[in-house]
Parts: sequence; C-alpha cells; structure tokens
Amino acid sequence: MNTSSSDFRMAAWNVRGMCNRDMQKDVKKFISDEKLSICAVLETYIKEKKINKICDFVYGNWSWVSKMDKCDRGCRIIVGWKEDRKERNILWKDLANYIRTIDNKPWVLMGDWNEKLQIIQRKVDQDPHNATLKKHEADILKEYCAARKDEEKLLLQKAKIDWLRDGYKNSKFFHSVIKGRAHRSRIEIVNDENGVRYEGDQVAEQFVNHFQHFLGKAVDVQNFDLETLKRKTVCVEDAEIMVVQVSDMEIKDALFDICDNKAPSPDGYSAKFFKCAWSVIKNEVCNAVKEFFTTRKMLGEINATLITLVPKSKTPRKVSDYRPIACCNTVYKVISKILTSRIKSALCKFVSPSQSAFIPGRQITDNILLIQEILRGYNWKNGARRVALEIDIHKAYDIVNWDFLERVLHMFKFPTKMINWIMVCVRTTAFTISINNERAGYFKGGRGLRQVSLGIKDLKISHLCFADDLLVLCHRDLNSVKVVKRALDLFSSICGLNPNIGKIYWASVFILPKYMVKDINKLLKGFLWCQGNLSKGKAKVAWKQVCKPKDEGGLDIKDLSSWNEALMSKHLWNVASMKESLWVKWINVVRLKGKSI
Repeated sequence: MNTSSSDFRMAAWNVRGMCNRDMQKDVKKFISDEKLSICAVLETYIKEKKINKICDFVYGNWSWVSKMDKCDRGCRIIVGWKEDRKERNILWKDLANYIRTIDNKPWVLMGDWNEKLQIIQRKVDQDPHNATLKKHEADILKEYCAARKDEEKLLLQKAKIDWLRDGYKNSKFFHSVIKGRAHRSRIEIVNDENGVRYEGDQVAEQFVNHFQHFLGKAVDVQNFDLETLKRKTVCVEDAEIMVVQVSDMEIKDALFDICDNKAPSPDGYSAKFFKCAWSVIKNEVCNAVKEFFTTRKMLGEINATLITLVPKSKTPRKVSDYRPIACCNTVYKVISKILTSRIKSALCKFVSPSQSAFIPGRQITDNILLIQEILRGYNWKNGARRVALEIDIHKAYDIVNWDFLERVLHMFKFPTKMINWIMVCVRTTAFTISINNERAGYFKGGRGLRQVSLGIKDLKISHLCFADDLLVLCHRDLNSVKVVKRALDLFSSICGLNPNIGKIYWASVFILPKYMVKDINKLLKGFLWCQGNLSKGKAKVAWKQVCKPKDEGGLDIKDLSSWNEALMSKHLWNVASMKESLWVKWINVVRLKGKSI
C-alpha cells in the first residue's frame, strides 16, 4: 500500500523475511526511491536481540516503533517515520479532515489479519461449541480470503504475467517478477544521440527533451492532391452506420472488451475497476462518453497519456534505445474502441488486398505464404532479372502527419462527423514521461498515432504489406529501382513517414520438423519438472497426459504437433472455401489452375 498527500508519502509493505540482509537493503532502497516519510513493514518476524540493529540499518536516523511486546514468535509490525514537523503537521491536518468526512466513526489505517484470526481461534479452542464464536471466525476468514485475492490480483497486474489466471497463489513468484521488472526498468545513466552522458536528475530531462522533439514536433509535408489516386471509398450504408447515436450498451461492450490485466490509466484506475464498479459509475461513464460524441470536445485529462519506457535490448545506452509505450485513460480507450468497431467492418471494402494486417477477415500469414511462392526462383541464374525490396517504415505510428491523416480520411469519403471525432482524439493528446516511478515533463502531441512473373502479371501484384513493413517487387534494372525510389520519396514528402533502411525481417509459415517439435517439448519439460534443463528420470507424468485439458487431468499445455497440423489445415480450408485473399487467389490461379484440391 502506498499513499501520498502533497509532498508527504507513506507506505506499508509485507516484507516476509526482514531478517535477510538483501531484503533489508531492498526496504532501505525503497524508502529512498519513493521519498517516504512513513514506512511500515509487516510480517518481519525479527527476534528481540536483532531488532535494534536491523531497524537502525533500515531506517537510519528515523524514529521507529515496534510491536515486539505483543508477539511471541518475533516482531510482526514495525513503523518508522522521518522527524519533520512540517510534514507531520500535513499528516495530522489530513487525518483531521478525514475524520470529519466519516462523522467520527471508528477507523484504522492498516491492520493485521493474522492477529485477528489468532485471537478468535484461541477463543474457539477454549469454547469449541460456541456457535457465535464460530460464525465470527468464519466471517474473519472470509474477509481474509477476499483480501488475499485482492492482493494476488494487484500483484498479477504489476507482474504482467499474462499466462497466469486469477486464483493462482504465486505471491512469491509475483514478488520476484515485480522486483526484477523494477530493477530492469530503472534508468540511472543514459546517453543522448550525440554520445553525451547524463546521470541523476538529468536523465529524466533528456527523455523529456527527446520525446518532446519526437512526438511533440510536427514536420511540414508536401500538399499532394490525393484525389488523383485511384481508390475505393466508403459506401453510403457504411457511412450511416459509422455516425449513429452511441448507446449505453455500446459503451458497456467497449469497456468490457478491454483486458483486465492491462496497465492502469495515468489516474491509477484500471479497466477492472470500471467493470467491478459498473453498477455504481455506469451513468457517469456513459454521460462522459456521450458528451464527447455530441460536442466533439474532449477534456485534456481524458486524453492525457503516460509514456512508460521499455528497453529494446538487454543493455540500452541511448535515449532512442527505449521504446515508448502509451498508457491511456480508460474512458479514452472506450471512446477509441467505439470508433474502431464502427470503422473496421468497412475497412476490407476499400483497403487494398495487398495489406494483410489489422483488417478483419485477413491474416498476415497469407502474405507470408504468398511471398514464399513468389520468391521461388529469384536466385536462378538463367531466370528473369528480378528484385524484391523489403522496406520498413520508420516509426510508422509515431510520426505520421496529422494533416495527411485527415486528408486521407476525406479521400476515402469518411463521414465528416467521424473524421471530426477521430481528429479530436488525435490532436488533443498530451504526454508525460514515467521514469524511475516518477513523472517528468508535460507536452502536447504534434504528430503520430498511439499503433512480376510466376503469376504476378495475372494477379497484378507489385507489392505486399505487413502492417508497417512493405515488400516491393520489380525488375532488376536501374530504371525500375529508380521508379520505386521516387515513389518512396514522394510518399515520405506527403505523410512524414520515412523508410528505415537498417531494419530487415524474415518470416515463414511451414510444417514443423519432428526434431524441432522434440527439442521444443524438451525445453517445456525441463521448465515444468526441473525449472531448467531436463534431467533423466525427473518427469513424473507422461507428456501426453500433461497436454490434456484440465478437466481430463492434464495441465492444458498445447501439443505442438497437433496445433501445427491444425494451423496448416486452416490454410487448406481457406483455399477450399475460396477465401478473399491474395494467397488464395495465387494458389487457385498459379498452382491449382482452376482445379479442386
């Protein structure tokens, strides 16, 4: 638990092992990093002869008090505080204000569930036939279990372990993951793009400067007449669906579609909180969302974005070695999900079939399979002279020009009301950087969003798209490459996006060889039975049994061979059902030539 008021901060931590020297150092560092004024440590189990030495080390020149005289098995609770009259006055003032809000009813800051249980259990032992005592014990135990479940959910969210589910009692594991994540994410030293080194308070300043220049500065682009381009547009029926009045059920569906384990908003409230409190806050949330769609105005607090930094490598050195991850408010996520759900049904009608990512009904694997077919024979010495250019669009979602985006929406004939909604969401964003558990800077956004042969002539394939990656196919001669280069330069000049020459990808979809399946299963078995490399004789249950569903006695681990065959059969089904994709067309035109599979 961690609370703050003005510059006054206090925290309570169930340390579970305060006698360990490493844990003592962690607590001391936590007090320093969080700039605490009061810190309570629980479940310490420190013996009386060691408590003075340990507390003097952890709290330093702070004052502290323990509950040593109330516990037989060692001290359970220790509270330390910094002697600062000004901050103490702030605390007492806040406590006095709080007492008035609850009409002087009894209240506590924190408590010890174990002690409550022990007291009532002693009474039950002395009078085992007392029904009132047993009911009281059951009520306390129920409260304890609820508190434990809440703690596990909080740790699960902090640890970001997606493959675990609610109810898995892995508190020690969660603590280890959280500690490891906190250690890896802490940034003490960083270099700017020129190699100049910064430490201490200058680190946060450099990140703010970098991202303010990167996200907050718009770049002038060429005003190109997009109307000259050949394209399909949004039909009247789809346009009418996009701008219908937003209903309470649509708002609820958007909210409940957000994953519970997503990082909380900048205000600290996660989607799980909104879902659990929906019966209480339903009207307020619905009114806030509807107000946006009615007035086309958004409060700055709703569109405030917290940027967290994720290292791109194990040893990041420069500011640019960190990837910015945007944490948006839940109300904003609801609005964006409503907009997305209204648009996506029409996307497949006017987005080119060469783009296989992020379009409902399309799979990025289709283009991967198609590439494998197209590139066969590209290395033949006696074949036609051909070339394939793999192009990655540098920071495609972060630096796209907003004016270009608006012109493209108009070009595809999106309804004016829908365009206004989208551009309000895009143009009103503001950013704050989260670094070392503190927030630094505040700046407005200025650009970006928050995410030939062998049948080529028959299907008229000149390029394939993989989200922000592009594969261009052309003849292997200087003039053809120059044409591609001029097209890329024109594209960059009108939208602000640039190719990233130094980034290349390779991908494929195939039936996994048996030896590869065996090696992967060996790694899985080693993790399950030995927490590392598999040792002979350590496996206690047959792997086929482990892969069974839980209701059949297994662990529901997917069998690689079966799942690989299922994925391959899905491609066969796409061909048999004549799915609308370039790869299916390729197979039917070039390989099957109209025949059935």
